[in-house]
Amino acid sequence: MYRRSYKLQAFVATAISSIFILIVLWQIDIHVLLQLFQGTSVLWLFISLLLYWAEILLRILRWKRILSSVDSTIRYTSISNTFCVSAAANNIFPFRLGDLLRAHLVGIQRNISRYSLMGTIVLEKLIDIVAVLTITCWGAFGVLSQTGAMSKVGLAFLIVGAGIVVLGAIYLVKKNRFFSNKLVLFFHERMGHFKKGFGILLRPKILSLVIVETLLIWALNTLAIWAIILSLGISLSISEVLLLEGIIGLAAVIPSAPAGIGTLQYAFLVTFGMLHLDKSVGVAASLLVQGVLLGSITLVGVLIFTFDSKSRQAFRHIRHE
Repeated sequence: MYRRSYKLQAFVATAISSIFILIVLWQIDIHVLLQLFQGTSVLWLFISLLLYWAEILLRILRWKRILSSVDSTIRYTSISNTFCVSAAANNIFPFRLGDLLRAHLVGIQRNISRYSLMGTIVLEKLIDIVAVLTITCWGAFGVLSQTGAMSKVGLAFLIVGAGIVVLGAIYLVKKNRFFSNKLVLFFHERMGHFKKGFGILLRPKILSLVIVETLLIWALNTLAIWAIILSLGISLSISEVLLLEGIIGLAAVIPSAPAGIGTLQYAFLVTFGMLHLDKSVGVAASLLVQGVLLGSITLVGVLIFTFDSKSRQAFRHIRHE
């Protein structure tokens, strides 16, 4: 039953991505895309890659701090490979399978409850959701203020809208619209272990460090996106980049094929349209994000997985569950 549900979800995600891809292709010229790629600045792509990997290394450090609530002796080097493998899996398989792999693999290596580890990963995602919503509001307020289109009433509607999105997501989760019954039981049966993953919320010093690291993570991510766009010869203002970053983050919530294929292109296309810029540049930038940034972590993760028997064993275990 679970396998059938997973196949149905994968089919729906693929269908959604296909629809977005068709919409994008309808609005751009492939020849223009090819010309943009030919004129891409390799230097800016390299700078973007450096910024992205600085972000990845900082994400690993942040997760290590969150993990301190379940294992205070865990080392950075012991989770770095696992993090890269899980990131690659998220870019290859749908429905964040890499996050399950991350919890399972660290659980095997450190003899820690998998449910506690999932708690740390869920906390990590919740922190990022708050960051994305903040970035979206900040970017939208900046862009609309520049054009004179943002009033206090408009800002209020924007904040209320973001709140509705969060509350709607919580409602759907509670109603079991996103997860299979097996995953819901997974959380309910082991809630004690699961809540342990949120332990840093009771440790202000560590929590403050996690918040600072989150700010740096999203600053690096924003700069990496900005450098990608600069490689195509387009310069965006801080507010415009933040708006783009926020919309990309919101688009990531939409069920889609791995690595945000389709939804990422549509997010860039919509944002560039809102900013009255060439939509083809936006789509080209999204493809560079997937090929250069996401492609790099996927390649590294696959190489680690190839030579790490523990990672392969954990993945086989997950597939049989």
